Amino acid sequence: MKLKSILVAHAVISGISGMGSIFLGEKVLLLYGMESSLSSLMLVQYAGLGSVALALIAWFSRNVVDKKALKATLSALLLSCTAGVAISVAGSLSGALKNGWMAAGLYLFFTLSYMYFYFKPETKEPEKISNRWHRLASVLLLMFLSAEISAVAPHNITINNNGVLLRGKFYAAEGAGPFPTLLLLQGTPGNENDVIGLCGILSDKGINALTFNYSGSHQSEGLMSFSNCQSDIGAVFTFLNEPGNQEKFKIDTSKIVLGGYSFGGGMAVTYAINHSEIDYLISIAGNDWGEYMMDYAEDTVMQKRLNANIDNIVAKGIYRFVPGEKPCDKLAEGFRDFDPAFFQKRNAARLAPKKVLLICGWDDSGVTLERHILPLYRELKKEQADNVKIAAFQDDHSFSHSREAMGNMIAEWIGQVF
Repeated sequence: MKLKSILVAHAVISGISGMGSIFLGEKVLLLYGMESSLSSLMLVQYAGLGSVALALIAWFSRNVVDKKALKATLSALLLSCTAGVAISVAGSLSGALKNGWMAAGLYLFFTLSYMYFYFKPETKEPEKISNRWHRLASVLLLMFLSAEISAVAPHNITINNNGVLLRGKFYAAEGAGPFPTLLLLQGTPGNENDVIGLCGILSDKGINALTFNYSGSHQSEGLMSFSNCQSDIGAVFTFLNEPGNQEKFKIDTSKIVLGGYSFGGGMAVTYAINHSEIDYLISIAGNDWGEYMMDYAEDTVMQKRLNANIDNIVAKGIYRFVPGEKPCDKLAEGFRDFDPAFFQKRNAARLAPKKVLLICGWDDSGVTLERHILPLYRELKKEQADNVKIAAFQDDHSFSHSREAMGNMIAEWIGQVF
């Protein structure tokens, strides 16, 4: 294979990748198992600019004949691709990067190619070496294309909650079905795609996963409040039980699990407390909202921090609250109409008959094991809960280093309870 062919291939692949990152950032984040947010989208767009720049360098160098200029170009491309190998391998080994080995393979191919031509002697090499490189290039390109094709492509869905249209994503499992289905609630501020990468991971393992934006958040209509969030969950269960959706997404309605992360974990537990028909529950670093609000009422530092965070989210247009429903408003009125079901530990008896999975991070400084997770677990055990499991990961609240392992554990738990 000639150097010109390598440069053209690099230009095409890097150009497609870069343009995809710039204009289809959410799908690129999804391909690599990353959570979408405003900041992550901007970062992936900046990365796309770098890929486009490399593509242009490779393309305009394809016909260069000056040896010094060509050596300089090869040096730049060789160093960038070597760094790409290192980053992709590190991300794959840590579990933070989905499909990272595919990227590592491509970077490795171009690294070896540029290394070969950089150090290649002036004498002509046997044709058989070129043929080997050609075959290797074909295999790696097929790996790239197959990974692109097999990447999880969620369905855009709309849920009608009494005239308020909620936007969401349905990650459908592949196969004959029907499949168990996890309704996974967003954290704060959430995003318009996945929940810490778990929906994509689980759909790859034969489990449908659905997530959505609460009323008054992101793309959804309406206004945000705790009570509206609870109403939204009920609307999603109605959506899952509609015959047309059961057929389209191959939903086994006897195997529906309610789960949530952070803010959504607390919301899921409260909904399960109020609805005896919920039999399967997962809370991932979920707040005990009752205890949380009591801490908020007594801690002025916590008040300033939470109020500033909410004001920032509102200013960005991510949340739109019902007037008087922000935590600072509820505090001013003394939480007089606060639903008692938000106190999880106090309602342990209503959760005890259910199959419950509690997940936490040892290094989570927000939703701590001691304040939010263990107290509920202990109360459930006091209430003779036989089907409660607690799992902890050596990670912080983002679970950025353990998402793949968590997805595997959730899939195994779902397989066991059914």
